[in-house]
Amino acid sequence: MRGKRFKTRSEWHNVKLWSLASGFIVIVMGILALQERSALLWTVAIVGPLAGFAIAWYRDRGHSALYSFDGEHVMLRGDRGERQIPMGQVADVSLLDRTAAREYLKQMINSGQQGTVSASERQSIQREFMRFCTVDIGMTSYSLGVGRRMIDELPDAKRDLVLLRLRNGEALLLSPLYNHDLVESLGRVLQERVSA
Repeated sequence: MRGKRFKTRSEWHNVKLWSLASGFIVIVMGILALQERSALLWTVAIVGPLAGFAIAWYRDRGHSALYSFDGEHVMLRGDRGERQIPMGQVADVSLLDRTAAREYLKQMINSGQQGTVSASERQSIQREFMRFCTVDIGMTSYSLGVGRRMIDELPDAKRDLVLLRLRNGEALLLSPLYNHDLVESLGRVLQERVSA
């Protein structure tokens, strides 16, 4: 079988959302600054949106990755390392949206744990789950959840992620540009291996 390669998606939802919010903040603060004749309000009107824009850009810039597979291995490469997974270890592959991805991650963190999970263990589980994902699924929020809910409702945020589950219970979240193609292609290879 000829190998297939899939590029990852890169989205700028937080930057777009903050750009809209910044315009509103600048207008309101500018009006207040003119009425009060305050240099401090002008500073807030300019520095606040710029700082927010920088944070949004940092969150959205993501990481780069590339997914490929042939009949024998799935290769995941990114700026956080690379991993080669034999097809025999792949249990299944499915489409997932961001809300479901967050819930799945929370279940992974809480499953089988007696007592509480330390912050470092939680970060380790999240980092491994998200290692090859290049989009923000909204695990941390600077907008008290408002921005996350708006992003979750966007048409291109529906079922745009891929969950790759392994037979050892491990799961990896992927963010291919053509998610349906990756799921169909990998699913076909898995089906061929089962029927062979």
